[in-house]
Amino acid sequence: MFDSEQIEVLARSIHEQYLETWSNASVALGEPPTESDMAGLTWDELSEEQKKGSRAQATRIPEKLAALYLLMVPLTWPGAHRLVLSGQPVSEGESVIVLPEDRILGLARQEHNEWVLEKRRSGWTPGPFNRANKVHNLLVDFDVLTPAQQLLDVDPVRNLPALLRLVGMGVVAV
Repeated sequence: MFDSEQIEVLARSIHEQYLETWSNASVALGEPPTESDMAGLTWDELSEEQKKGSRAQATRIPEKLAALYLLMVPLTWPGAHRLVLSGQPVSEGESVIVLPEDRILGLARQEHNEWVLEKRRSGWTPGPFNRANKVHNLLVDFDVLTPAQQLLDVDPVRNLPALLRLVGMGVVAV
């Protein structure tokens, strides 16, 4: 588990990754992947309600790792490994566990489903985006999303190794 300070650091980084993914998808498509009232806002400009999603995503990191039969531990622990993406450079002799490429999409689907549940619990309904009425166009099944919209869930999973390093955490296999 993370302490409150780590959650805040992770949530800020998650939002920054969201902004980068949003921007990259917008450039590639020539238009935004979906409507959003957060895409142009820095972390400090977000309302507390808007920050909740990134904080919730940060608190779910241990669950994602558990789905991979990994336990999060401080990198300083004996036997701790650094989590890396397939093909990511590794120093000679460095102890790593590779995030399996074939599991990324499943974890992204899980992340999207959890986001949908969180939004629905907060009173949001599916439909054309309208913040005032709590209506969001991405409150649909993951497989219905466009590839660009799916990236909003895939990129945070690909970012797990960087997030763990940010707070000095590694993993052990269980």
